[in-house]
Amino acid sequence: MVSQLGIEIPEFHIVGIKSTPEMSKALQAQTRENLPREADEAIFANRNAAVDMERTIRENELNTEILVENKKRQVGETQLSADISIEEKRSSLVDSKRIQHASTAFCCHFEQRKLSKRFDKC
Repeated sequence: MVSQLGIEIPEFHIVGIKSTPEMSKALQAQTRENLPREADEAIFANRNAAVDMERTIRENELNTEILVENKKRQVGETQLSADISIEEKRSSLVDSKRIQHASTAFCCHFEQRKLSKRFDKC
């Protein structure tokens, strides 16, 4: 329409916009309603984050307890294996000493019989 009159508008600036009082109240009401809801959502999000963090901490504590118990069990098993090994070596040594003692006793008995037969002939 302006171009039909032979006028060209190179730039256009809006200096201000003003709403009607009813529109102003409606916009303010929506903002007033949104603020408490947004605050409630933020509180809810913070509580959820705290619960998640507490859960993570508790899981870490439980994992640490499990690791400690596994290590204790492993140490106990190693100690038991060492005790069994010592007992087996001790038993083997005792058996070896018994065999050696029996062998020595047999040899002594055999030597005594040989000597005794020699003296009987004399």
